[in-house]
Amino acid sequence: METMAEYLAELVKAGLEDRKAASLPEGVSVREIVKISEENHMDYLLLGALLKTDGLSEEEKELLREKVLGSMLFTGMQLQELKKLEERMEQAKIPCQPMKGARMKFYYPSPFLREMSDIDILIHGDFMEQAAVELEAMGYVLQQKIKHHDIYRKAPGIVVEAHRAMYDRTVDERQYAYFSDLSRAVRRKGFLYVYDFEAEDFYIYMMAHMAKHFYKRGCGIRNLVDIYVFLEKFGGEMNADYLQKQFAGLGLTAFTEHMEKLAELFEVPLEDLLDDYNLFLLVFVGVITGVGGGVLRDVLSNQKPYIFVKHFYACPTLIGALLCALCWRHLGDIPSMLLGAAVILVLRLCAAHFRWGLPHAADLPE
Repeated sequence: METMAEYLAELVKAGLEDRKAASLPEGVSVREIVKISEENHMDYLLLGALLKTDGLSEEEKELLREKVLGSMLFTGMQLQELKKLEERMEQAKIPCQPMKGARMKFYYPSPFLREMSDIDILIHGDFMEQAAVELEAMGYVLQQKIKHHDIYRKAPGIVVEAHRAMYDRTVDERQYAYFSDLSRAVRRKGFLYVYDFEAEDFYIYMMAHMAKHFYKRGCGIRNLVDIYVFLEKFGGEMNADYLQKQFAGLGLTAFTEHMEKLAELFEVPLEDLLDDYNLFLLVFVGVITGVGGGVLRDVLSNQKPYIFVKHFYACPTLIGALLCALCWRHLGDIPSMLLGAAVILVLRLCAAHFRWGLPHAADLPE
């Protein structure tokens, strides 16, 4: 696991710095890296850097060339469509703001280094119907309306998500209110109706969006690379006091600190990063994940949560999470997770069968 993570970091840095990366280490295959790059939408960055290394077979080079070329062609089409879309909205006098990867890619050394699955753009709420007319005139077909955005598709696979709001209200009310304040964006130079965030608010939005995905299904390597690239470009000039205040108000301080810590993988060896990382945080998150569903169930059914009574309930999760965290380096991710889950399962089954319990205040001698 460490070898793969360290080599991925090497490929990322080599791609960003436009240099030749080290050759494939023993135990890491081209197929594994191709799979990771596909899952994280990083074909050009990872596979482009890998293609320049020594020791690859002709078959491996051909596979990598095909993937990199496909990424270049698709990104090129997206860039062309994004430019047309911005110009179209400007001409139609529709206030808009490109979002997420549609802006982040221009902070990379080359926009081709940062792939995206679709083009996200915020349309001022009063202009959604007018924007729909313009999108249809450009050849886009409405596919679906989802919560705060509409999904449009155009052959040969270009997708545009037209957002009515910058953030989903159902996820976090504070963050929704923060990003509903359109005055935070400024007009892009040379435009009257195309807006962008200043560096500070773009970074705040980037972290809020990552947090939403993290708590739903986790974050990928590309999120960490985005943080690394953005801080390399703007970290020294952003207003730290402003960021600290806004992150605290939005409840994102701890999440941001730990994501930035993980992004240091591209600067320091993984071993040093893990040595310095907070074991308590890892175990705490594991325990909360393990017992949170049961607590929510009990609260909604108007019962006292098991975690607050005599049942041997949270302790198995604590033991399993601690075991998983301690074994992660030595056994790797999947074996550690399976071992931790197995221990939790066995302890909970034993607790149910033998009626194990823990003492509480009423049981203690006076």
